[in-house]
Amino acid sequence: MKQFSQITLVHKHLKGELSTEEKKAYDSWLESSGNKELSQDLSQVWDLSAEYSPTSFKPDATKAFNKFKQQIASEINTNSSSTTDIPVVTKESTAKVIKMNPMKWVSRIAASLVFVAACFYLIGDRNDGISYDQQIFAEVIQNTSLEDGTSVWLDNGATLALANDYGATDRKLKLEGKAFFNVERNEAKPFILDMGGNTLEVLGTSFNVDNSTKDVIVEVKSGLVKVSTKNESMELKAGQRAVLNYDLDKIKLEELSAGNFEWFESKLMIRDMSISDAMAKIADFYQVNIDLSSNVDKSCMLTSPLATDSSIENLFEVLAVTHKMQYEKLESKSYQIKFLDCK
Repeated sequence: MKQFSQITLVHKHLKGELSTEEKKAYDSWLESSGNKELSQDLSQVWDLSAEYSPTSFKPDATKAFNKFKQQIASEINTNSSSTTDIPVVTKESTAKVIKMNPMKWVSRIAASLVFVAACFYLIGDRNDGISYDQQIFAEVIQNTSLEDGTSVWLDNGATLALANDYGATDRKLKLEGKAFFNVERNEAKPFILDMGGNTLEVLGTSFNVDNSTKDVIVEVKSGLVKVSTKNESMELKAGQRAVLNYDLDKIKLEELSAGNFEWFESKLMIRDMSISDAMAKIADFYQVNIDLSSNVDKSCMLTSPLATDSSIENLFEVLAVTHKMQYEKLESKSYQIKFLDCK
């Protein structure tokens, strides 16, 4: 798992220097609310600043020095009754002028400086003055530990950004996508998560957050979690789930299943699920396509812990024994379930 600076990603994009991994992080960042418009603004700044053309300037050292002496003489005459002769430089001095060529190089340096300044201004402005440039991007389900001891499981494609001053007086972060947090308790430094304008605040607890759609879902496993939209706020306890809609300024409270916290663990839990839902969950976990043929009994309900430290083919072999399943591999990431019977 790598960390990327938002400013670095946008800068490299404009220069055409993004690596494959950086491009994935950049594309994920673009999907966040308002970031496409921000990228367009910065592109305009980049293009305009590239047209910068510094004017030629040759300093007149003699004139400047004489003016300096005259100013001193004026101050002395004002504060003293005595007169002091101030020498005047009459010999012309030649200043050394260093030529900056080619101009294209100068203009691009200026573009970079203006661009970086614009990044700090625009990105800072959209985050209420908070700079989030410690970015973690997950390509698969991955676990990471933050500096305060908090553990985070990020789903495939999720992005977590830490504030530059994370841990100083509080612990501010931003999330795009889905994650599970086990927050290290610290009553002096609250853990504050930005979820597309919606916010979440805890001292120490564990919970799911899914910020991959317009409605943000928060599911609490332990402790208390405070969630807020624009003007609404609510406290959630273990076993509760909240659906937040920032635009509508609404929070909907629901009960949840304990199985909701098994998505990041070492086993893929299929608990009383239909064949269609179970195969969709397996396909999502392994990032493959699974097609169900007409010979699959879709009335079947499956309950099974499936080991995920092996290949999907090995998983299918288990189902072939337990449910008489037959399957065919169509392409590298595509399978068809040809037969399955629960009777």
